[in-house]
Amino acid sequence: MRCERTMISSLALLAVLSLACGKSPEEARRKLAEKGLAVSDEAFIKSVRDGDVDTATLFLNAGISPETKDENGVTVLMNAAITNDVAIAKLLISRGANVNARTMEGETALMYAALMGRTETASVLLEAGAALDERDNRGATPLAHARSHNHTLVINLLEAAGAKE
Repeated sequence: MRCERTMISSLALLAVLSLACGKSPEEARRKLAEKGLAVSDEAFIKSVRDGDVDTATLFLNAGISPETKDENGVTVLMNAAITNDVAIAKLLISRGANVNARTMEGETALMYAALMGRTETASVLLEAGAALDERDNRGATPLAHARSHNHTLVINLLEAAGAKE
């Protein structure tokens, strides 16, 4: 009897957690429609650029890919790096965004974080396995990007992680 109660309690808790933690794609689409938003890559990219974590989460729940790119190949994770939006970066990484994806110019999210001096986001990307010594199409590494703009904190972070030029 005790085992049955424990199992029922566990199932009830699981049901509550699943309702609280995620929305079905249909419900996410409905909530986006209520906000006047179409389920589209463009609208998702805008929500990321605007730092709207709740709306970005709805897009992901609706089935939009965390690998979404704009017309230049810039991913939504790269946009989070550019704007130093740690919460969105963590959300995208938790949903499977590739931390080493590249633009047409060979740039990665870590390169954007380094170029813009985004220490917090660079740290999150490194923790998620971002490659330290990748080179873009011009031959620059994340460390070279940080040095080119004298972003000392990012330089120190990258060097501490073992980055080389």
